[in-house]
Amino acid sequence: MRTRRNSGRGMLIVACVLTFVVMIASFVLAVLIGFNIFGTADLTEKLLVDWGYTVAEASSEVGTAAISFLISGLIEVYFAMFYLKAVKYRVSSASFGRRLTSRAVWQFILGSFLPSLFAMFAGTLMTSRPANTKVTVLKEEDREGVEGTLSDYKLSAMSEAVARLKELKQKGAISEEEYYENLNRILEG
Repeated sequence: MRTRRNSGRGMLIVACVLTFVVMIASFVLAVLIGFNIFGTADLTEKLLVDWGYTVAEASSEVGTAAISFLISGLIEVYFAMFYLKAVKYRVSSASFGRRLTSRAVWQFILGSFLPSLFAMFAGTLMTSRPANTKVTVLKEEDREGVEGTLSDYKLSAMSEAVARLKELKQKGAISEEEYYENLNRILEG
């Protein structure tokens, strides 16, 4: 059975792919119309004139459409890189889920509806944790009696790595996203 975090990750991959598709389509349309490839700008102007636009208005609309597609593609680059980085580093923490949901809302507001919906679902699934999830930290004296725990060497190395990571975050040398990505790697062993 798949966990909520894994299904959130699947939704994030879908959002990433859809964002790349929208980005590529926007750039292709901007180039087709902007450079009048295959006569697309001329055909569009002719259709607009047939619908009642003047020639000047139709020409203006076609130019505006090319610029609009270009801007849309550039905006999608931002979201695509964010999602791609999250997929690449396998980020699935609750704090990242909140950031993901926030970015998805902005993507929705900026007009990319379908990818943003998948990203919102992914963020929501990452943020909602099962009620029985607990993290238990054992003190040194409690660890001695527990069988199957990590070796002392590995545990101390992990503790030192987490301490260095916290220090870097407090100094501002790494972002919160990088902090949680590296923390996940350390805890996974």
